[in-house]
Amino acid sequence: MLIGAPVDPFFRLPLWLRTAIVENVLFAYNYEHLQFLEDFIGAKLRSRGSTKYGWANQSFESRLLTWMTSARNRAKFLKAIANLKAK
Repeated sequence: MLIGAPVDPFFRLPLWLRTAIVENVLFAYNYEHLQFLEDFIGAKLRSRGSTKYGWANQSFESRLLTWMTSARNRAKFLKAIANLKAK
């Protein structure tokens, strides 16, 4: 299984929803994934919750790469996501 690359982890075929951005590749497995990325990256304020054991680094959001969540790349990402949605 291949995870974290712009290919399907099971069939290892290239993903349809992918584009080059900020010298990296932005990809989504489906339109719901793309919508989640748009909502999270587009948010001006991102809140994090804690578990009953304290702060946890186990959420999907906490695993996004720094270049994806950087405010300086927000406009580029939103434009790239809009282009992918138009596919």
